[in-house]
Amino acid sequence: MTLKHINILAFFSILLIAFYFIIKKFRPMILIKDAFRSALSKFSEPIVRNCERLYRLETNNFKSNQFLKTFSPGMEKFGNNFPYGWQSLDNALWKSHPLLAPVGALPFCENRTGKTKWFLKFPSAKAAVYTVCTFLQLHNNNPGRWYSLSLTSQATYNTNVAKFKTDIVDEILKT
Repeated sequence: MTLKHINILAFFSILLIAFYFIIKKFRPMILIKDAFRSALSKFSEPIVRNCERLYRLETNNFKSNQFLKTFSPGMEKFGNNFPYGWQSLDNALWKSHPLLAPVGALPFCENRTGKTKWFLKFPSAKAAVYTVCTFLQLHNNNPGRWYSLSLTSQATYNTNVAKFKTDIVDEILKT
């Protein structure tokens, strides 16, 4: 093997490594955009917009480690076995569409409290987005219900959620 061949191999190796890291960085956003595009064909625009806002608030604009590993916007597990305390979603979505159901739960340290909490892991971004949209549909498109049962806490949460733009939905609707 000549020096020229070694240099060509080294160049392509570096190119492949760079390509791997580019794909790794941008893949979650490609998946979430496809999930929102699909959700707009099944759910109303206001529900999908609130879903995007909720995701942006809960996942630090789709950058949190918890989101990257679960596709979930902080969906806590409230029971040890499926449906993990989310019976209404099991009845409304997962029983009829088992490929959209969570596939387990993973532990993460919560930022505010430092406590370890378990969050549902979904098989795809589409499964998680459809779950959140179904949740919003079940609760009159009230994102605050995702956060709390307390009406006061819901109102505060809704004020915070409303501050987020829906760039993904806007981009999809422009095309």
